[in-house]
Amino acid sequence: MRELTTCRSCHRFVAPDFSYCPYCGAGRVRSYEFRRLLDTPFDRMEHSVQEYSMLRLERIERQLDLLEGDLEHLLERNSL
Repeated sequence: MRELTTCRSCHRFVAPDFSYCPYCGAGRVRSYEFRRLLDTPFDRMEHSVQEYSMLRLERIERQLDLLEGDLEHLLERNSL
């Protein structure tokens, strides 16, 4: 089964190997090359967002560890 794309003019489904939309006649950019050109910067951006999210999670985890230590210390002090 071939992957279908959407015509940018009439928004109907069109096979990706068509050079023109069979419904409205709009010219099409080769979807594979165009998709690769668009996907590269978005993939980079997504990777950066994931890295930033992981750094934030690690920072939050360290803060929680410190708070847990403070709470344990406070509970030990109050139990004496």
